[in-house]
This record gives sequence, structure tokens and C-alpha cells, in this order.
Amino acid sequence: MVRGANTWDPAAAVVRPVLSGPMTTDDARAWADGFRVLPAALPTGTPFKLLYDMGGFAPADLAARKATREVVPRAIAAHGMRPAVHAYTS
Repeated sequence: MVRGANTWDPAAAVVRPVLSGPMTTDDARAWADGFRVLPAALPTGTPFKLLYDMGGFAPADLAARKATREVVPRAIAAHGMRPAVHAYTS
């Protein structure tokens, strides 16, 4: 069962953060730490799409939910992007 995963598919130019199944606060923080570094690891100017999947995400408690809820919007803002439905450039 995938709890938290962050992947980069260079062929499709897709960054895919996934939250699935039951997650504790520690699981959520580990996922968030991994997600924060993924877009920064892409070469400058690399266009990419962000597909955020929360199918089946079941936070163990409110603290676990709070640990995940602002990660993607903050990462998008930190890279000078704004949420939209199109490809972004890092």
C-alpha cells in the first residue's frame, strides 16, 4: 500500500505526489519532506506538469491532515508558479 510517494516521470514531464491509504503524522511529514525537494531537483527551466493524487488518503488524525494540506500550494508558490491547469516551468 502506497502511503506517500513522489515521483518524476521525465518521458511524460510529470511530477506526481501521491497520498494514499492511512497516514500518521510521521508518514505525512516524510511525504512532505520528499515532495519539497522533488521540484527543486529538476533542471532549471524544465517544463513539467503536476498531478496530485489523494485517492484513498486517510489521515490518522487532524495533525496528519494538517501536515499535508499546505505542502503542494506552498511548493507551487515557492517556485514562482500559481495553480492552473497547464504545464509549468521550474
